[in-house]
Amino acid sequence: MARSFLDALREALMGEKGRRQDVEIGEELSPRRSVDMELAMEGGIYLSPTRLVQGDTMSVRYNGLLARSGAEQVFLHCGYGPGPWQRITDLPMFKNYDESWETSLTVEQNGTLEFCFRDNGDNWDNNGGRNWSYAVMSDMAHNPT
Repeated sequence: MARSFLDALREALMGEKGRRQDVEIGEELSPRRSVDMELAMEGGIYLSPTRLVQGDTMSVRYNGLLARSGAEQVFLHCGYGPGPWQRITDLPMFKNYDESWETSLTVEQNGTLEFCFRDNGDNWDNNGGRNWSYAVMSDMAHNPT
């Protein structure tokens, strides 16, 4: 017997062993909501959600040079641009079972989120001096009325 569209959708949204991933069937998806996707960037960086809007909570997972070198603690060093960084902060990251490091932050400003990483020994991973950057849209640009 052929599966219905709802059955196929339910299966796609459910993970292993029927675990709820992100949304319930029948729940309305807003344009600001992503369905458990991650953006992989050069250098062992993984970001979620894939589209950022000011006010969103962003998850950053790091498995780069410092993580692979056995750092005891890693920090996300970030600020907003373009141009000279503003609102600079260092956020402690938490070690995952797979030796990657992870943290989350609330995106406070539109424009560009600039970031790099440092460890407790003051060693830096700054993407060869280029840092990493991620575009942040204003709420109006993401969901125009």
